[in-house]
Amino acid sequence: MINKQPNIKNPTDNDQIIWWANLDNKYSILVFRTERYKGTVHLYEGVLDKNKIELRSKKVILSHDAIFGPDANDIEQWKAWGINIVDNELNNEISKNTLDMMDSSMKNLAKGKVSDPIDLTKYKEIIKE
Repeated sequence: MINKQPNIKNPTDNDQIIWWANLDNKYSILVFRTERYKGTVHLYEGVLDKNKIELRSKKVILSHDAIFGPDANDIEQWKAWGINIVDNELNNEISKNTLDMMDSSMKNLAKGKVSDPIDLTKYKEIIKE
């Protein structure tokens, strides 16, 4: 779910940000102007704080140079890009890692070995849901 832009003037003290949004209260999508008619869109884990971790980025074209703000079609493309990564790539990576850990544990168990405890700390947000 895309949340409305936060009610703050400037999320990162950078006047080159032309658009941002929070995704699922866990991720941030930010678009930076790099030069006229060009920019980059970034997906971060973390919601507009200084501890964001960049997950993905790509170069984009800014329609109409986004002089008075971003074009509605550009925004829809950026939203779709972020949602697609979270829903189809990141969630699949987490699922694959979980399956790999389970597979390793089952192989060890079949050999009569008890596996080391699995650290699920990095999955705590998913486990809570």
